[in-house]
Amino acid sequence: MTRLTEDYKESEADMARLRDLDIDDNAVDQYDLGSDAIDETILITKQETSEYLQVLDQCGYKELMKKLEERNSKWKDIQIKLAITGKTGSGKSSLINALRGLKNDDEGASKTGCVETTKVPTPYPHPNNKNIELWDLPGVGTENFKKKEYLTKVNFKEYDFIILVSSNHFTSKDSWLAEQIQDKFKNHNLFFIRTKVDNDLENMDKGNRQPMTARDKQKELLKIRKDCEVNLMKGNIVNPRIFFVNNHSTDAYEFDKFANALVHKMNGLKRDAIVLSLTSLTEEIVEAKVETLKIRLNYVSRRAAMAAVHSNREAGERKECIILKDEITFYKQQLGIDTRSLEIVAKRFKLDIEEVLMHYIRKPMQY
Repeated sequence: MTRLTEDYKESEADMARLRDLDIDDNAVDQYDLGSDAIDETILITKQETSEYLQVLDQCGYKELMKKLEERNSKWKDIQIKLAITGKTGSGKSSLINALRGLKNDDEGASKTGCVETTKVPTPYPHPNNKNIELWDLPGVGTENFKKKEYLTKVNFKEYDFIILVSSNHFTSKDSWLAEQIQDKFKNHNLFFIRTKVDNDLENMDKGNRQPMTARDKQKELLKIRKDCEVNLMKGNIVNPRIFFVNNHSTDAYEFDKFANALVHKMNGLKRDAIVLSLTSLTEEIVEAKVETLKIRLNYVSRRAAMAAVHSNREAGERKECIILKDEITFYKQQLGIDTRSLEIVAKRFKLDIEEVLMHYIRKPMQY
């Protein structure tokens, strides 16, 4: 990186390009920018070298660059569908919005309300990846989705995840549906979401003379979980995966655990698609993002190297810097350290943006 900076000192025009990249030479020198993240023994195989040379010879530089980019973009083309069902007023629409990082009054948000607003299965694409779709399904027994024809109409086999939502007791319809899914869709990924637990605790607290302690609240949460398990066992559901969430405050309860569970259930490119699309930044998800981003380094370095070879150095051209800048921007967005993400953090904790920036400068993340 120091050599790169020295090269840019050739002219004022080159220095302007360097400033555009937001590279602080003094700050960069504090970090080890070696290639520890890449296993150099498998950086590129003989077969890949032969393949790249063939593409370069037959199709040219642009086609080779396109091929190198495709490897890091495949995850964007992977389709993932999540089915979200539950009775009217259970909070499934708000859950869909929360998973998409939206508030209920944002443009494109799923409609919410205490009356059934979902008449037909409706897809809502994730803002970060249109190929991840959250499907709002009508509840069992609604006007157009009677119990006896429900499974046929919703066609659960199309979905990667099935999420059953309740805001109080899981009903006999819920346990029936869970049992049907368990029996007829052997490779199901079935999760149970219990919403509005914050409302339950607040109502209990209002009914007491003495404020509930943290221990009191924990006991009530255990009772709620036990109630969920007992009702689902009526449908022969053993060890159901139940998560407590507050759709309006994803930092509370088990929203993070739920997001982690989605990641753990996927492999390969589907896992990459989930990891790189999620906006939830739990420690576990950040680690998963870093792991995925490290794998990208191999292919990004190839593109950057090829771009460097095809740059007109005499004219001050540095094509590799554009590739590296775009990749750095992508990493910052993924890890929540881009300006927009930091502004959200500052607003949430009522801090000045400069305070948040100084925190990251003084205490950089280590992986």
